[in-house]
Amino acid sequence: LGGLTFRQINEVRFPCLRLVKDVSRMGGVKPAALSAADEVAVSRFLAGHIRFTDIPRLVEAAVLESPDLPCDSVHNILAADAAARRFAQEWKS
Repeated sequence: LGGLTFRQINEVRFPCLRLVKDVSRMGGVKPAALSAADEVAVSRFLAGHIRFTDIPRLVEAAVLESPDLPCDSVHNILAADAAARRFAQEWKS
């Protein structure tokens, strides 16, 4: 192997990376909502119900709609997960 070259990641080309960074700063249960929405979005894409380029838009919308709750109980985490999954399943492009 030669050397490794690291470059700045293009967040326009990879919008979910920017979204993950933003959500990590938001804290609370937002990361749980992101994860749940992403699972549903990818599933919907693989089933042919949404386009690949819809995934980041769907996930971002679900995160923004998710409750601003502290990550201090399993109840709050599960509530955010369930709400994000519902939102992502019903989302229309």
